[in-house]
Amino acid sequence: RDAIWSAAFGAHSETEWKILGVQMRGSDKVQQWSIRRVVRPTEYMPYIASFVHYYAEKARVFFATDDRNYFTFLKENWSDYVRKEYSFQSVVVTQGNVTRSANHTAVFNFEHVSKYSIGREVLLDILLLAKCDWFIHSATAVA
Repeated sequence: RDAIWSAAFGAHSETEWKILGVQMRGSDKVQQWSIRRVVRPTEYMPYIASFVHYYAEKARVFFATDDRNYFTFLKENWSDYVRKEYSFQSVVVTQGNVTRSANHTAVFNFEHVSKYSIGREVLLDILLLAKCDWFIHSATAVA
């Protein structure tokens, strides 16, 4: 966890950055059995934008999601919420090689991916989110 954190934010992240952890779970909420309300990315964005504008150059956002559509929304609509001097590429950090659903199927229902691998990815997200200065999330099967 510490090596991955340092690779993403640097060895002295606690003095260099103010880091907002954002967990947007999507695929586990669209299942028939789920009673959790789906929280769309548009509901998170005003809070993310306020954080980035407040901390300016010191702001970083660690974004954890199981939903490829949420990630795409964040990337494609970032500039609608956040001033252009704080680009998506310079502010947002995420795990690069994780399983994400693009079709509203919960990642834990994927047959072609090891449950161990998915569990490892989720656990690493949780450990990294725990190191953030602030945390935004909704009720999920994980949070």
